[in-house]
Amino acid sequence: MHENVEQGRPLYNPLIISMLHLKIVACQQSLMVLKNGLSSIPPEITHVHQRLVSLRRCIRACEAKPKVGVASDRHGHG
Repeated sequence: MHENVEQGRPLYNPLIISMLHLKIVACQQSLMVLKNGLSSIPPEITHVHQRLVSLRRCIRACEAKPKVGVASDRHGHG
């Protein structure tokens, strides 16, 4: 990732390049924390963890969908 940013150095403001480098480092650190957390899950329950992650994504997707008809019911219309 750093190599890609460096290729763009001649084209972009140095402050943007510095910011991107900092963001990459922060993302790499977050990724390391997540990998360490995942590595502590025993292999025999990995499938349970994967299912829970899948269910959480489904719930998040449902939460993001607009609520049809809720606004009209609240105001006594509909």
